[in-house]
Parts: sequence; structure tokens; C-alpha cells
Amino acid sequence: AETMDAGKGTGLGGCNVNQMPFVVAGGKLDVNAIDEECPSWVRLRNMRGRGIVKVGRDAARCWSPGAELLFTSDSLSWNDYEVAVVGRNNPQSGWIQLEKPLSKMKTSVSDDENMAVEV
Repeated sequence: AETMDAGKGTGLGGCNVNQMPFVVAGGKLDVNAIDEECPSWVRLRNMRGRGIVKVGRDAARCWSPGAELLFTSDSLSWNDYEVAVVGRNNPQSGWIQLEKPLSKMKTSVSDDENMAVEV
């Protein structure tokens, strides 16, 4: 992979980074596209089969069709996570239907409040 010097010409030194990452070195980034009223993550509240998940009204309002959701691992393996895409959302009920079902049921708050996965 090609690299570039992130600090070249700044007088601050630099480091090699891949050409794909976005680096903010010694500064601050203000992302205006993020709605501060929307949660970044929530605990999975419940599931109806592997394809319908309850995340709460705030999350369901903000996570609209096409959004990608990361379901954290609920096992001892760190790589037991899954990514799914929102098919339909219902902000009134807090339920989201996924485009494709998850490969397995995930631990939700209704199963075990202390071990629920995060979305």
C-alpha cells in the first residue's frame, strides 16, 4: 500500500499513513452531519427472530433504511460481531427490521440485562 507523510510541510514532523484514512493531526474536527439528538449506540432491547430488533424510539427514529448497524459480540470471542443494514424502522415502537436476518440470535436486555450486546 502506498503511504504518505501526514505531517509533511507542517514543521510538526509526521508519520506514514495509508492513503485511505482521514487524519486530523493536532487539531479538532467538527462533523456537522451528526445529529446530536441521535444516540451513537444503544443496548439491544429485544429481538423478534433474527431479523427484527428493538433498539428504542430514539435510535429507531435516527437509524433509517440503508443505515449500517454494528452488533457487538455476545460471546467470549471479540470477532463474534455482525453488521446489518436497516430495512425498515418504526420510530413509534422502537423496532427495526433488518434487510437480512442476523446469523444468530443476540443477547438482549430482555435476555440478560448485564450481557446485552450494543448496537
